[in-house]
Amino acid sequence: PLPPALVRALAPFAAAARSPDLPLAAADWPGASALHDTLVVVFSCRPYLETRIPALRAGWLADLAALGIPHVVVVGGATGAEAGTRVGDVVHLDAPDDYEGLPQKTLAMIRWVHDHTRFARLLKIDDDCFVDVAALFGGLQHLKYDYLGRPLTRVRGQMDRTWHRAKAASARGRLDLDKSPEPSSYADGGSGYVLSRRAMAAALEASASPEGRRLIGVSFMEDKLLGDLLALGGIRVVGEGWRAAVERRAGPSGVTVPQWENGPRPFAGAGIAVAHLDTHVTQGQAQAGARQPLPRRGKVWPSFQPLRFGAGSNALDLVSPQDRLRAVAAAPVAVVACLRNEMFMLPQFLAHYRALGVGGFLIADNGSDDGTLDHLLDQPDVALFSVDTPYGKSMYGVAWQEALLAAFRPGVWTLVADADELLVWEARATGDLPALLEEGDFADADAVRLFMLDMYPEGPLSGATFRTSPFAEAGCTDADPFLTTSFARGPFSDQPTWTSALRHRLIPGSRPELFVAQKLALLRYRPWMRLTEGLHYVGGARLAPREMLLAHFKYNAAFRAKAEAEVARRQHFNDAEEYRKYLALVSEGRETIHDPALSVRWTDSAFVRHLMATGTAPRAR
Repeated sequence: PLPPALVRALAPFAAAARSPDLPLAAADWPGASALHDTLVVVFSCRPYLETRIPALRAGWLADLAALGIPHVVVVGGATGAEAGTRVGDVVHLDAPDDYEGLPQKTLAMIRWVHDHTRFARLLKIDDDCFVDVAALFGGLQHLKYDYLGRPLTRVRGQMDRTWHRAKAASARGRLDLDKSPEPSSYADGGSGYVLSRRAMAAALEASASPEGRRLIGVSFMEDKLLGDLLALGGIRVVGEGWRAAVERRAGPSGVTVPQWENGPRPFAGAGIAVAHLDTHVTQGQAQAGARQPLPRRGKVWPSFQPLRFGAGSNALDLVSPQDRLRAVAAAPVAVVACLRNEMFMLPQFLAHYRALGVGGFLIADNGSDDGTLDHLLDQPDVALFSVDTPYGKSMYGVAWQEALLAAFRPGVWTLVADADELLVWEARATGDLPALLEEGDFADADAVRLFMLDMYPEGPLSGATFRTSPFAEAGCTDADPFLTTSFARGPFSDQPTWTSALRHRLIPGSRPELFVAQKLALLRYRPWMRLTEGLHYVGGARLAPREMLLAHFKYNAAFRAKAEAEVARRQHFNDAEEYRKYLALVSEGRETIHDPALSVRWTDSAFVRHLMATGTAPRAR
């Protein structure tokens, strides 16, 4: 940003350069800056005038006034004589005041600024955003372009045409699709944009044209509609200098986590102009942070990639208190996990490892919306991180696991486990894991091989609700649970490969290298270790002679819903290949996978008995 003294010095030149038919502003905005010549328009609604808007007036709106930049707050729902009136800083528009009406409200706002003021530009911003006024206006980028904001681009097939439905109230909104065109480029309305007077006129002219009326009739997303209307007039969005951080509320607790544009909130000298907070509650925190010389703590990245911000950065953000993180980092044994929507299994997962003596959990939540994140926030022994990068761009979670291991657990025993994996080494499925790892078998080792034992119920999957013990409800496995038919020896050519006999039984004809059923997931992490996807192989590790089991409870009452969700997300290996095959299986009515000729109680498997008796798998190495 330019120094404030230089900005003030430029103001007379800006005023002299103005067209004589465009006076600075209406007479009721005395003292408005001739340099900026901008009206800030805060988008709100009537219910928020008593909640969100006071927080803004006490915060960054006061910083605007110091620069001579006026503002208004626009709400809808006005009719008759009230329509178009301004009471204090609130403008009442003849437009809907709900989510579905945002396209009409946006055009009404532009019409009001264009017809009732003479400002050269407007800045539209939502009432759940924080603006670092010095960063946004100090660089003067807002003076250079007709349409400035955070650019979004939608290529063909990329747009979510049902985005509006969850917030819609009318039958049209709940049932109809957004049919606006692709490809399309526009400014993200959530984090704000600037329109010049030329752009205002172009949007209004386009909205009155036959093409514009058709766009309005098929559009639900107001920011995309505006970009499409401006494109009819040849005006395209520019993103120069528009640095933003975007957060979203992640559950009923109201906690917010970074999403889409992952970066720090504004801090002194960073040049981050806007933080979309998705709430007014943290406005004070954002205001205080903008004056600090460093960003707030709690963001980590995998050690093997360059540190960066933005979409797909694999950055993890701490959302639980710092003292929990310190306690888990110091635990003799801890669990690292990456989860998404695991409330079905999560209570059993936490209870099992607490019973084994695990001292805490480092968990990365990847966008849960089923209550998982709020549940974990309530756990005193969980240090919870949020990560918004798509799972398929994270080495299937290994990037996040490595980030947590490297930052907080180097050189100490840590189990990396999924929510449906429960570590066992004796038939009671209990024990003292910290005491076990003090034994001689592990003294010179920094990795333990774990065999993934696929577990399932004797009856239909729908009966495995896990309201009691998973071992009681889904305590069966194949008598010979592992195959050695794959000749693969891993990417480092130093390890044999076991695969799941059950999954090859369920999906016959699969490639022999599929369904690897071993993990080197109990680690004393070292910086030189190389972790493969799934932790099926680890380079640079010294294996313990003792081996254990991960009881794998994928097959349960929630299995079909999980498979459908993962096929839709397309984030798992090879375009969710395994889940697609499972869906084909269950669509044929195959709800019971127990086979009396092949299945036994897990403790009756010869493989399991041998491993528990000797500490090693029965096949010679």
